[in-house]
Amino acid sequence: MCKSFRAIDWNVAVSRQPNSYQLYLHTLNPICILSEACLAEKEKEGKDFYIKKAMRLFDSWLNFASTPGLSFGNIFIWGDHTVAGRTFVLLTFLIALHKSAVPVEYLKKVYSVIMFHGEWLRNDYNYTPTNNHGIMQDRALIFLGVLTGNDEWLNHA
Repeated sequence: MCKSFRAIDWNVAVSRQPNSYQLYLHTLNPICILSEACLAEKEKEGKDFYIKKAMRLFDSWLNFASTPGLSFGNIFIWGDHTVAGRTFVLLTFLIALHKSAVPVEYLKKVYSVIMFHGEWLRNDYNYTPTNNHGIMQDRALIFLGVLTGNDEWLNHA
């Protein structure tokens, strides 16, 4: 799949039915694991190790997702289930970043991506009412609405 977090193949197919793995990957669950490890770590060196790995992974995904030539056709970047799950991961990541010595500019970058997720979730065009993905979207939007003080998002969900 990759030799480092900087060289991830975000379109990797690890089986004949790669959807579960792609969903897991684009939800950025590995960032959640690294962020939780950072938050649990007592030593600064350990915190730095985990948060730097999470940052490399996030930067790699963001580059992939924002480069149409790389991401074209990948339905997991902006899919209902993926965005809802990734929103929670990014919130955990932001908390871990706040607990680490990360430049303010980086915090702002992650926060802007989170806010973009909120706008995406708020857009009725992206809403999926016919299955539990819509519930996942509502839940993520409620959390974002509460945490950011955005009553429009909260009320919409």
